[in-house]
Amino acid sequence: MIDTASPTTSDSMAHDHQAIAHLPAGIRPLVAMLAETWKGMQIMWSFKFNLLSDVLSLFLIFLGINFFMGYGSFQPDSIAFTLVGFCLWTYAAFAIGNMSFALREEQQQGTVEQMCMGATPFSALLFGRTLSNFIWTTAIVLVGGGSIALGFQLELGLTPSVIPVLILALVGLYGLGFLIGGLTLLFKNILSLSNMMQNLLLFLNGAIVPVTAFPNWMTQVTRVLPTTLSIEVVRMITLDGQSLLDAWNAGLLPLLALHSTTWFVVGLALFAVADRAARKRGLMGQF
Repeated sequence: MIDTASPTTSDSMAHDHQAIAHLPAGIRPLVAMLAETWKGMQIMWSFKFNLLSDVLSLFLIFLGINFFMGYGSFQPDSIAFTLVGFCLWTYAAFAIGNMSFALREEQQQGTVEQMCMGATPFSALLFGRTLSNFIWTTAIVLVGGGSIALGFQLELGLTPSVIPVLILALVGLYGLGFLIGGLTLLFKNILSLSNMMQNLLLFLNGAIVPVTAFPNWMTQVTRVLPTTLSIEVVRMITLDGQSLLDAWNAGLLPLLALHSTTWFVVGLALFAVADRAARKRGLMGQF
């Protein structure tokens, strides 16, 4: 995944905090969050070659999976089916990887403590970084997924109905991202855990093989994972031509809303617990 090494220095962070301190109290958190979003965008852009390499590697992996699943050939129907799931998995992979990498780099440079000492809540700053992550991931999905769809002339049936499902999916995914962020504060380098979670999601959330093909007990377990339900709903809308109302009547859409909200609340709560524990143990300034 992308290693979002941060070029931010302690002096520049102090300057940002001083500038925000002169603003009215009511808008400081919003301005700080947007500033963090802009900073995250600049960081990603400064590593644009690495970003391009990630796009290529991600979708070459996708093509490789489909090539071997087709026993040495590409099957357009199979590619359309897996592309929908793979694009949603890409959001999950970047949500997990970016939160871990970003906090790790801030810890290495000793800037986490300054982020915590500001008037803006630490979690609000991370919301800003999450927003920049979403923007970049969307660009990657549009470039990589769009190129494959055009190259194989796939009919994906994309409609505006997909947008609410994507929003619900992202709520749960970034809840998982906050959970990973909390673990990073406590245990510093959790790269192996992040990679393991990314790989587990790829093969267990129905992105490649539908969860209905798994044993019944395994199907129920995998539906607890982020993105599994959202992949099912998106496929209903795009590939099967059904509507949001159909997904609601089938019970999948309300279940997705509950599922994603639960992941977000749990992830944010566990991040808050890890944040307090890290401060209490004096781990913020250590790496």
